[in-house]
Amino acid sequence: MVRKLLNLSLLLVISLGLNAQVMTSNPAEPAGQTDACEKVTIPLTIRNVSSNDLNALWKVERVDMEEEWTLTICDAVTCYAEGKEFIDEPGQANNFLAGQAIDTYSFKIDPNDIEGVGDFDFVMFNVDDPNEEYIRIPFVVTVQNCTSAVHDINVVNKINIYPNPTTDMFNVANNEIVESVVVYNIVGKEVKSFGKNVNGNYDVSNLSNGMYLVRMFDVDGDMIKVSRLSKK
Repeated sequence: MVRKLLNLSLLLVISLGLNAQVMTSNPAEPAGQTDACEKVTIPLTIRNVSSNDLNALWKVERVDMEEEWTLTICDAVTCYAEGKEFIDEPGQANNFLAGQAIDTYSFKIDPNDIEGVGDFDFVMFNVDDPNEEYIRIPFVVTVQNCTSAVHDINVVNKINIYPNPTTDMFNVANNEIVESVVVYNIVGKEVKSFGKNVNGNYDVSNLSNGMYLVRMFDVDGDMIKVSRLSKK
């Protein structure tokens, strides 16, 4: 019996050690708010609290956030183009020495004239094993008072793209106020642009498979809406 108890205790200690968090963040649960429908910037410090050096990649997981909201993220290496929500190359890894804190992280949320309450997780994980999470940080952002936008919010909400995902083309429904459409890849580079299209049909057959951002503009060049498009 004593031996069994010792074995169970040993297994418990090992389990706790394996599940111990190796990173912390300050703040632990970041939050941002704007009462004027403006961009929100949230700074963040991440610390390696383990006794080992850590090399981490990261990704954003949208839990419940407006599709039109876009993120601009700065990490320990650089600031990325708007819309970049993950890094997956070892050369992009954030390297933490044992006990080191890095305070260069920041998250800029652009609501694009869409109000609401959104939350997302920022996840850092082992560069050699994506299943080994170092830390998962929950963000909450509140955007209010977007009623002063150039276009009626009800009109904007009716504009949508379909089919999505697509294989060769997409349409813009209720596109009466859409004067031009620009497609960007995930790192923020423009890859396609279109002028006024009465039929609302846009050809993307020559684009590689992946995720894109589609921005729609009015006759004055003001952005009306941004939507995500999956090309398969």
